[in-house]
This record gives sequence, C-alpha cells and structure tokens, in this order.
Amino acid sequence: MSEPRTILLVEPEERVRNYIKEGWLAKRATLLVIEAENGAAAQDRLREHSVDAIVTANFMPDVNGQELIYWIRQQPSLMHLPVIALPFMSNVVDEARKVTRPLHEAGADSVILKFHFKDVLSTLERWRWQRPQQQEPGWALDHL
Repeated sequence: MSEPRTILLVEPEERVRNYIKEGWLAKRATLLVIEAENGAAAQDRLREHSVDAIVTANFMPDVNGQELIYWIRQQPSLMHLPVIALPFMSNVVDEARKVTRPLHEAGADSVILKFHFKDVLSTLERWRWQRPQQQEPGWALDHL
C-alpha cells in the first residue's frame, strides 16, 4: 500500500479542481488533496496544513501561480517542497515557452500542461515526493 501523501491543489475553477482531484484519487486512493481557489488562499492553507507537494495553476486572481511559487521559495519551512505548475494553454510551443519561463524562474520544479494533469502523480512518484536536484521542463516543452 502506498504511503499517504498530501497535495495542495491551487486552481481557481471548482469544476476543474474536482476533475483533477477525481483523476488523481482514481490513481492513488491514499492521497489527501487540500484545495485553494487562488494563491492568497493557498498561502493560508500552507500556514494551516503540512503538505508533501504543491500543484498550482498560473492565471488566478489575487496572487497568481508565479507569485505563489516565488513566495513558497522564500519561506524556509516550504522551500524544500516540490512545486509543479499546471498552466492551461494551447499546444503551441511559443506560447508554452512564454508561460513556462517565468514559472521556472519563480522556482517551479516542473511545468505540466493542465490537460496532462494525470502525469503529476507519476512525476512526484519519480521524484520520490522530494524536490528534484534540478528543474525539469515537464510536458509544457518536452511533448509539444
């Protein structure tokens, strides 16, 4: 049986959060998903809960994904956590590069397009739920 893990899922749209969460739980029953609708709410959740990984959308009101990742990387108690950015974009290489570069610069360990959300769990398993030694381009650039 897999060790229980907790992911903070930051996504502004509730129906998308539910869809992603259901997809993850179908793959891993021992997963606890804590939800936040934007970066400001995510900061609150991270003050209240201990998590094993953070998965965040980019375009959100209040604090966006890039700002959230930057904030996480400045917090001594959180900077060790793996962070995966999960932006939504069309399958266009130039657009992917334009969106992923700032997310990597903010400190995202990988960027996986939102429609490849099921790859998040396999990525975290491959990383053994630890922050990788170096950033990975992820699905945003590798699979276009």
